Amino acid sequence: MRKWIIATLTIALTAATAATAFAGVGETGQSKPFIDVLKTNWAHSSIETITDKGIIKGYPDGTFKPDAKLTYGEFIKMATIIHAGEDVGNAASKDNSGNALNWAANYYNKALNLKYFRISQITSSQLNHDITRRDMALIISAILGDVKINNYDEIQSGITDVDFKTIYEYDITKAYALGIITGYPDGTFKPENTLTRAESAVVIERLIDESKRQPTEGNEEEIQAKTYNTSDLLDMSKLTPDRVVSDVAKFTEEYKFYTDASELNVKMHYQFDGEIGAFNHELRGLIYLVKDGVIIDHCQTLPRYDEDGNYLYFQGSIFHSDITKADYIISVPTASASKDKLVQVVVNPFKR
Repeated sequence: MRKWIIATLTIALTAATAATAFAGVGETGQSKPFIDVLKTNWAHSSIETITDKGIIKGYPDGTFKPDAKLTYGEFIKMATIIHAGEDVGNAASKDNSGNALNWAANYYNKALNLKYFRISQITSSQLNHDITRRDMALIISAILGDVKINNYDEIQSGITDVDFKTIYEYDITKAYALGIITGYPDGTFKPENTLTRAESAVVIERLIDESKRQPTEGNEEEIQAKTYNTSDLLDMSKLTPDRVVSDVAKFTEEYKFYTDASELNVKMHYQFDGEIGAFNHELRGLIYLVKDGVIIDHCQTLPRYDEDGNYLYFQGSIFHSDITKADYIISVPTASASKDKLVQVVVNPFKR
């Protein structure tokens, strides 16, 4: 069992400007509303918090692009701003020898000086690539410094895909145990997975605000998806019969939220052809597509069988609108479902 010294973590915040790709903050530093982040968005509060602090901004067209993947350069920039308390600025397009430079080169070099990682761990050639949860944990661990983790071995044993052989296993367990990067409902961490800008906003908020963290005390038999208020996702006044279709739909007060659709095996069966499309999944109940807090489609859902008539343990849902426009896929239990059945919300993996 490893023992770690408790250290005080001081994080200096700044309202300095962020990457060229980020925009949309007024002269006072107060973030402007993003046209693609409504108050019903699950990460709205976190996005608002870190944009108000000038840690991240939106794009010139007024969007935040919450579902876009975050790059190494973007995360490293945010990390150096909140930790070092200064913005070293974007790099010039070329160095003195005329060689092309990545816009985040200055932040990368600053991170090396701060000992977030070594060149052998994260190279400058990765700056435009999507950052993995593993490498995000590596940087977070460096920022946190020495922190006491109670029940370290027990906590790590509760992460089914992380052990002593996993690269950066300590940093992953540390970020997980302190509730900064949480795991998935099946008990995995998925070190190679990436995060969206919305998910990263939540991670950054937890990093700078300890009260927002979800620390893990020890091994749990099952890690549940976090629950949220359904009224924050859906405009309840628009749950009219023509949209709900079924009179047995039970829209519970809370919902379980999944950022990774693969957790429920959500996969395209055949693409939308202008009239109809279909996807497979392990969701149960009535299936809907949601955009901007409103149901835009009710899907016909049936169990899938193989050619011999054997049940394949997943469902198939047929949709009649362009699924790439939806924000979320949700399943709603029926009135006859057991009391512990909640609405399930999955980030739409087919959104463009």
